[in-house]
Amino acid sequence: MATLSLRSLSKYYGAVEVVRGLDLEIADRELAVFVGPSGCGKSTLLRMIAGLEEVDAGDILIDGRSVVDVPPADRGLAMVFQSYALYPHMSAFDNLAFGLRRAGLPRAEIEARISRAAALLQITPLLPRRPREMSGGQRQRVAIGRAIVREPRAFLFDEPLSNLDASLRSEMRTQILALHQRLEATMIFVTHDQVEAMTLADKIVVLNGGRIEQVGSPMEVYAAPRNLFVARFIGSPGMNLLPATVFASTPGLLAVDLTGEAAASAGRILFDRPAAAIAAGSAVTVGLRAAHFAVAGPGAPALDLSVDLVERLGDATHVHGRLGGAARVTVALEGTAPARPGDRIPLTLRPGVGHLFDAAGQAVPAAGARLEGTATSW
Repeated sequence: MATLSLRSLSKYYGAVEVVRGLDLEIADRELAVFVGPSGCGKSTLLRMIAGLEEVDAGDILIDGRSVVDVPPADRGLAMVFQSYALYPHMSAFDNLAFGLRRAGLPRAEIEARISRAAALLQITPLLPRRPREMSGGQRQRVAIGRAIVREPRAFLFDEPLSNLDASLRSEMRTQILALHQRLEATMIFVTHDQVEAMTLADKIVVLNGGRIEQVGSPMEVYAAPRNLFVARFIGSPGMNLLPATVFASTPGLLAVDLTGEAAASAGRILFDRPAAAIAAGSAVTVGLRAAHFAVAGPGAPALDLSVDLVERLGDATHVHGRLGGAARVTVALEGTAPARPGDRIPLTLRPGVGHLFDAAGQAVPAAGARLEGTATSW
């Protein structure tokens, strides 16, 4: 397998810089996922690694060796495309064998490699069929098999599941994860779907506008987003971001008032031990995930939620509404929660939750948020 290093990597289309001086390390046998919105540069970056796009500045190293001037076929990488890219007139066996035959491998070696890959992917019965005789999921497994038989140093996946329906996407995610565990291979997977990123990755690379916003394990990126972009993008549903103003600050406690809405009986949120001093009157953003809320008990400090829409998902109920009639939020309650449009629900915050961002949109590490009334009065 292989390690991969990107050093100050840049790509221009005319005067537009679409990849902006990226530095990244991918360890041997790691499954790294490039995730971000359309146009963020993730597929371009993958194609640069594969050698399908020229590098305008910087370097790409595989196992410590620069490959910027190495042709794609000699980099030891195998790529799986979104469109399957199978030869329609060939059987699955011949699609798998095509590259190996061109490389001049002996027939016995070709058959052995195809047999191993087909067994691994459970496509042995499909080998005599042509692509038109297969489902989308079967075709994608053949495309992955074509990469496996090459025995590459690393696998590159360019949004391979985007053409599949929801149930097949879920099934193929599981199969790719199992494949990574069996092969112990270095893999890079590109997607715009943060659910795929969270479920597949050892390491998530969040991209935006050609830059890396954050790198970390799925739970690191989810639990400690570095900035507002990552907070919005990672998580389903997305994080609720509420504008606020610092009311008062001490070395051990920060009090913020929510702005733009009138909370029913409490609009002040307290954070313990903020990592940075923020002056009173400063604009900040409070980040609360849907699961951070709970229904408040009688007489407890509460935020007043006016319910607009209810989504029942079975194990959870997503309630969409407005705090104090203005700030739109999504709240995750128990699946049996009896919420209906038009209801008003008093909300509290679960212990140890919440995020805080400064005026520049950068995260300010702090202990969990709570509504005023549970700590010493200011």
